[in-house]
Amino acid sequence: MELSAAAGVLAPRMRSTDIALDGTLTWNSQDVTTLAPISGQPASLINISSSGSFNISAASYSWGSDPSLLNVTNAGTLKINNAGQARLGCNYVTSGRTQFVGGSLIIGGSANQTGGSFELSPGTTIVLAAPPAIGAVGVLGIRNGTITGTGSVQGSLVLGDPTPNLWNPVIAPISPDGGSGVILVTGDLQIFNGRIQIGITGPSKYDRVNVGGYADVTGIAVGILQKTHDAIPANTQFPFLTSSNFKNDFTTKTPPADVEARVRVGLRARQRLVIRRQTHRHQSHQFRWLHATLFPTEKQVRGRTVHGNR
Repeated sequence: MELSAAAGVLAPRMRSTDIALDGTLTWNSQDVTTLAPISGQPASLINISSSGSFNISAASYSWGSDPSLLNVTNAGTLKINNAGQARLGCNYVTSGRTQFVGGSLIIGGSANQTGGSFELSPGTTIVLAAPPAIGAVGVLGIRNGTITGTGSVQGSLVLGDPTPNLWNPVIAPISPDGGSGVILVTGDLQIFNGRIQIGITGPSKYDRVNVGGYADVTGIAVGILQKTHDAIPANTQFPFLTSSNFKNDFTTKTPPADVEARVRVGLRARQRLVIRRQTHRHQSHQFRWLHATLFPTEKQVRGRTVHGNR
């Protein structure tokens, strides 16, 4: 199914309309108007099933205006690949895949992920534009699953949920060319639970999260020194999380003595991972920072794996 503009045809309208999407819907162009529900009926709904795909290539067009009139639920794939900016005037909940290939998408209501993946690509942007009445102004809530790739979140980013649960969401910047992955958050970063996962492949090649507002970093950070990496001089620092205003900032702590024979690492204030001894190529290490305390979880040197404290 394809939705695009046709000469002399009025913009499509939705009023208490359900679209159950099991196949592929491609939105190339044309505004779509959402109207107030029929008396006693719910708002309109686009429900993307696990086998469904909603492909957005429209630029400078809107689907809906008032988010109270449209809900979009995604258990399949929502794919954005446009040359500009499209707008979904909806409340968006996803447990599937949100894939940014190119361009920008505005979400006019609340935006929450309860599973699956939110995938950014270089030059892409998700714009959070919920009005104050929604109660989540400009917030992308990654409650579970991952947000990954390289791109921008125009608004604030929340990882996890203040209500205790078993979810384990992840922020994992990745570069498509194997260099430095960067996720830019123009607003605030709030981490209730979950982790930041950072890959390191050299002294100047490492993933990072840059935050324009405050960063409240309660939770876990994981730094992974990739199996194949450039040699790293002792005391090299990796500022993998930047912000002008930190809350619950991590402090420096070196690993326990029984697991630091080859490499010592620490985490200084302002989110800087520090390699304290020189590393050589083809060594793999993984470390955790849990509530301002650094615990190595696994170290692999020359094919031998040593488990540290968890």
